[in-house]
Amino acid sequence: MAEMLLQLDGSTRSGPEEISQAVERAGGRVLHAWPPYAVIVEAEGVVAAELRSLPGVVAAYATEVPGSVVEAAPETFKLAATAWNNHLSRVSTKSSEGLSWDAPNHLPPDAPPHIQKMLRRREEKEL
Repeated sequence: MAEMLLQLDGSTRSGPEEISQAVERAGGRVLHAWPPYAVIVEAEGVVAAELRSLPGVVAAYATEVPGSVVEAAPETFKLAATAWNNHLSRVSTKSSEGLSWDAPNHLPPDAPPHIQKMLRRREEKEL
């Protein structure tokens, strides 16, 4: 499942409701909505592609919304896009998958307590 921000055209108040129903019919779910301009959904990749083609969907973002889009959008979408971009930045900073142990600011996990004690005993013998 992947999260995605859908930008809606805002032409009707029923837009988010119609999108929500389409997402649920396809097996996804709506995580948050800013009627009538934005919805965050969670869906499989194939469903996500289908959502882009729904009437009323202007754009779909699985990555950060570009600043130029945010600046040109209605205030409600600006709020949604800012929240989305902040969410993505927090998610990406928490992930350390694929980093080597000597990567900057990346520390290996602590050894289990009994291993730590064994290592401390060895260190004391060497001194």
